[in-house]
Amino acid sequence: MLYNFFFDVPVKLFATHLLIMALFVVLPDVQPLIDFFWRHKRSAPMGVWVPPVSRPLFRRITVAIEGLFLVSCLATTLYDEIPLYRTQVAAQEEKTPLRGGWRLDGMGRTAETDVNSVLMGNGLPMTELYIDTLIRGSVRTSDGELWRAYMKPDRFKQTLQISILGVKNFEYAATLPDIEHLVLTPSGEDATKEPLLRFTRIPLEATYPLMTREFHWVNEWGFER
Repeated sequence: MLYNFFFDVPVKLFATHLLIMALFVVLPDVQPLIDFFWRHKRSAPMGVWVPPVSRPLFRRITVAIEGLFLVSCLATTLYDEIPLYRTQVAAQEEKTPLRGGWRLDGMGRTAETDVNSVLMGNGLPMTELYIDTLIRGSVRTSDGELWRAYMKPDRFKQTLQISILGVKNFEYAATLPDIEHLVLTPSGEDATKEPLLRFTRIPLEATYPLMTREFHWVNEWGFER
């Protein structure tokens, strides 16, 4: 809750509700907690605990449900969460000059006539591209909305695939004329032609909304989502 308040994260009310509910749950044990942590005395929980079921059939059903729940959690962790976590850690540790914020400066003639080659969200073309890692990032469209984007590099083909949830994948050949400029060309296009999308690096620290806007008790979900 304090993190959300001090860093202006837009879930302040939700975090406050969770804290109030947690305090309500521990309310019967407030005195034992005070005795243990502040007075350093012996204490025991005072809350009322629901006794386990006494009928054998109900007990077997309860154990079976708990076992299935435990197995499903372990399977999800082993086969889904752990590989995803390893992939994200590897992507964060990988050093690439593509990481950072990029502002669209101009489009070639191809982009102006072929809108299907320009990454879009909600039917609007992108104006800024933020590459957090080579697997995740964000795209800002012309209406100011920020869309979560997913990256998929292909080192063999030297391409970068960018997609927004619910929008088709866009595959580009990414080149850096220098450290401050990025050029994206549709995969398969002639690189000698006029580049499709030309970007300039954004100085992120000077453009963070947290550094330029005031405190807000309530934030709409649409802001910097």
